[in-house]
Amino acid sequence: MAGMGNLLDDAVDPELRAHLEAHLATCKTCTVLYDSTRKTVRILADTEVFELSTGEIRSGTESIMARIRALKET
Repeated sequence: MAGMGNLLDDAVDPELRAHLEAHLATCKTCTVLYDSTRKTVRILADTEVFELSTGEIRSGTESIMARIRALKET
């Protein structure tokens, strides 16, 4: 079965593509999902790769976890 990635990569046969495009023309939920995924892939593909040190990763993780814990307490 073809997935969203196949559709984005233009790796589906023309008949299936036509069916999916017809569905997207009438389904707002799938259209939003498709457009959001397409835009996210474009952003990620255009973004430069960078590396984080172990300390930076640990610091970021601790900050995120602290925020999650604070939300749970409210």
